Amino acid sequence: MQDIITAIVDNYNRQIELYNDMADLARQQLNILEARLNGTSENTNLAQTLINRQQLLEKIAELDTINKSLQQQACQQMGIEAFVLSRLKPGLKEDEYQSLQEVLKNMGNILAGIQEIDDNNQQLMNKALTTNRKRAVTADQARDAYNQNKK
Repeated sequence: MQDIITAIVDNYNRQIELYNDMADLARQQLNILEARLNGTSENTNLAQTLINRQQLLEKIAELDTINKSLQQQACQQMGIEAFVLSRLKPGLKEDEYQSLQEVLKNMGNILAGIQEIDDNNQQLMNKALTTNRKRAVTADQARDAYNQNKK
């Protein structure tokens, strides 16, 4: 059992490393969006940042698939239905339980941080979309005015 729990914790730690990279990319995305909205856009590529995030998600998904398989093995060996800390605790050594609890806490913290940044990113993208729609209406109005003056 110890080998499986160690593998699960190691897998989570690798996911956390990738999620830290994801947080960096989310902050980079936020900076790009803020710069574009403020009209101080540098020559940065938002699309490439999003592609990098997608590639990280794919790596994380691969690790998560492996982790779910390990969790199923642990559940089968312990005779429990779900990989839940409270159900795992009676069958684990204290250090195994503490390691698992700590890594899940760290995972939760980094995911909450990414969620907060992404919420800000979403707000900025919505604001940019609204701004662009207003500009489009203004451009339509200008074209109409031009066409009326031609008559």
